[in-house]
Amino acid sequence: MDQIRPWLFIGNYNDTLNKDALDSNSIRAMLQFAAPVEQTGITSLYLPLTRTSRNQKGKVAQGMACQRQEKWDKREAVPDGDFP
Repeated sequence: MDQIRPWLFIGNYNDTLNKDALDSNSIRAMLQFAAPVEQTGITSLYLPLTRTSRNQKGKVAQGMACQRQEKWDKREAVPDGDFP
């Protein structure tokens, strides 16, 4: 798993299975493309993408909107603008 931003990581399917690594990186939401994986305490959205998917851009946009909302929801829960 690689950190892209303080709040954004990218990983592979096996990373979604490693609950200890997810917890140690404070991951609370996952956007998944390979297969759906449920982890306790982590919101997930599965958007199946294949080489032949017709609307890949739309699915990626949908996933990014979900992640932005998840980040915004956490921001609203933090008082006095202490969100990083």
